Order: sequence, then structure tokens, then C-alpha cells
Amino acid sequence: MAWRHDRAKQAREDPIAKAFGFADALDICCIVGFSILVRRIVLMPAFNFKSQFVDDVESGKKPQTIRAERKDGRVPCKVGDIITLYTGMRTKACRKLGVGKCTGVTPVSIHEYPAGTPQLFIAGAMILNEDDFAQADGFENSAEFYKFFEDTHGLPFRGWLIEWELCND
Repeated sequence: MAWRHDRAKQAREDPIAKAFGFADALDICCIVGFSILVRRIVLMPAFNFKSQFVDDVESGKKPQTIRAERKDGRVPCKVGDIITLYTGMRTKACRKLGVGKCTGVTPVSIHEYPAGTPQLFIAGAMILNEDDFAQADGFENSAEFYKFFEDTHGLPFRGWLIEWELCND
């Protein structure tokens, strides 16, 4: 009996896996003679939050996050996915903040203009009420929001706005 552990990327690119609905799963296959047994493990997106956002995420005051584009170009999750929200992931202090259902995934970018003024774009449209958006994302105002992204990721920035509704555990 030989066990094979396929990577999620291979499962997504395999036309047979897609045909059987394994596009969003990690598959563990057991090959016994000519029989193949497949066990499906669904990958649930998980997001880690810095300590400054913990209270707002837990209370539901922060129903969104902005994540940088992945190097492999994949979108972090899709509408309808159940997402898990954590702080301190990959440490002993890891703590689950909640579970949510993804309600929106939208491209976002921040560009700095020659005058030195950054500007936020969501789905290609310029956002005019920047302070309201910054507050929904857990910041006091747009100046703090832009400083965080410039210090953390640098400008210009490209990523995804992920929105969710908290679920009862």
C-alpha cells in the first residue's frame, strides 16, 4: 500500500481532479493494486491578525481585511467560503478569534501620486470616503491606514479586500 499526498496546486491543475470536484481540496490517495481510494480534505482559509486588530475582529467591528497579492497569483478565498480568524498563528499564543462566512472578495490597490498623496482604489474605482473605509478596517483615520500599508508593504500596493459576516461557533 503506497500513500501519496498531493499538493493543493496539483489538485487544482489536474483536469480529472477538477471533473470530480477536487479543485478546492487537498487529496490524500491510497493506491491498492488497481484501486484508488481518495479521501478529501477541504482547505478552510484562515487569516491571522496583528494584536492591534484583535478586539475589533472579535467584536465584529472589523468585518474586513486587506491582504497582499500572493506570489502564485491565487485569490486567498472566495465568496461563500467559511473562514477562520486567528491571532498569533504559528506560535504558542495562537488564539481563534472567530469564524466567518466570506461575503466579498474585491481587488484593491493603493497608489502614491507625484504630490506624495496615496489614493485607494477598490475594483478600479477611487474611494472618496477614505476615513470611513479606514475605520471599517480598524484604523482611526485614513492617514494611519496609509502609513500602515506603506510601512508594512510599501507603495504601490496590490491585494484583495476580504469581507465577512461572523458566524456563531
